Amino acid sequence: MKNYSRQFVKERAITAIDRLLKNDLLLLQNDVNERSVSHKLAEYLQIVFQNLHVDCEHNRDLDLVKRLDLP
Repeated sequence: MKNYSRQFVKERAITAIDRLLKNDLLLLQNDVNERSVSHKLAEYLQIVFQNLHVDCEHNRDLDLVKRLDLP
């Protein structure tokens, strides 16, 4: 995998978010399930990061389940 600069990733992420807002604003306006929005965002991220595998449902780091420590 390539090492991407912070600026490169930021620019591509903004492009993907802009596409989401342009094409799928109704999802946000209608307060749909978070998974619906993350799926559409993943589609746009896949376009701008073509050589990476974007998976909005991936919840592991190898064999370890990712967890958040929330209050």
